[in-house]
Amino acid sequence: MAAPAPYPPLRAPEGHRRRPERRRARGALIGAGAALAAVVIAAAVIVVVTKRDGSSSGPDPYAGSYPLVGASGAASAVITWQPTGPPAGPLKRFTGRPSQVIGKIIDRKAGLSYAKLGPPWRPLKGLTAHTSGTEWDVKKPKFHWWAGAYAGLLRDDFVPAAKGPNGLRAAAELTAAKWAKTYYGSPITTAGQPLKVSGRSAWLAAYRVRTPDSFDHIPERALVVVVVNSGRNVPAVVEVSIAKPKYQLLPDINTLVSSLRVIR
Repeated sequence: MAAPAPYPPLRAPEGHRRRPERRRARGALIGAGAALAAVVIAAAVIVVVTKRDGSSSGPDPYAGSYPLVGASGAASAVITWQPTGPPAGPLKRFTGRPSQVIGKIIDRKAGLSYAKLGPPWRPLKGLTAHTSGTEWDVKKPKFHWWAGAYAGLLRDDFVPAAKGPNGLRAAAELTAAKWAKTYYGSPITTAGQPLKVSGRSAWLAAYRVRTPDSFDHIPERALVVVVVNSGRNVPAVVEVSIAKPKYQLLPDINTLVSSLRVIR
């Protein structure tokens, strides 16, 4: 199955890291955990003893004292998708000077390659749900995540919706909606179009996402999601986002999208 959704992780602003708990609190927690474990073991011993005595009828004198094990909950509802209207049309060509292309990022897990951009972009470090990426962030004096381009595989829970004639569009729009929800954003559609990437089908969805409650006080981000049928069991996903204070980087979106290639 595919890795979890490739979404940019929320990062705690500088100076807001959790403090380590005190030794006394840790000791109390350990003591409480040991006591609870003893109760569970004792209850299990009682169950074994009462089963061995051969009695199979009559009231259980220990009823109500055993640890309860609940049944697993119902299966999660399958995520579905319906188009809200016709596609919004092609991605615009942004004006301005794009960043220099200094190479190529090859992502064999996602089955894609794309442009490696020069400064201020730099390779993503500490990958989590993503399989590759490049970004621009500033950590001091205050953390700001200005831009990011990330690749990976489609989320497991979106895979059923990604099947059928409109599957790639469904996957792109569901991914964008999840991204916007992560940042409490309100997405405004700016583009939606089918693409060909190395001759294979793909879908592009573009938005302006207004984020008034963003943790880093950025009012809006441009977001582009491209979902590619790379020939594997699960489609590949590329997300590019740029914060409004740095919209001079918008031409880099065109560079990244046009550089997409399917690899084996």
